[in-house]
Amino acid sequence: MEQDGQRFKPNLLILMIGINDSTTGVEMLPDFRSNLETIINTDIILWRMYCSNSLA
Repeated sequence: MEQDGQRFKPNLLILMIGINDSTTGVEMLPDFRSNLETIINTDIILWRMYCSNSLA
């Protein structure tokens, strides 16, 4: 993430998540949801750390 996007200090970041997972079927939705929640929660933690370091 840092190498690909943060170095440009974007005002907006758009992630396309789940495009490949759309072919796995409805039975995989619980796994997809769990994985997506992990990604979002991790990114929130990293973003807060990034912001607190930028303000210091």
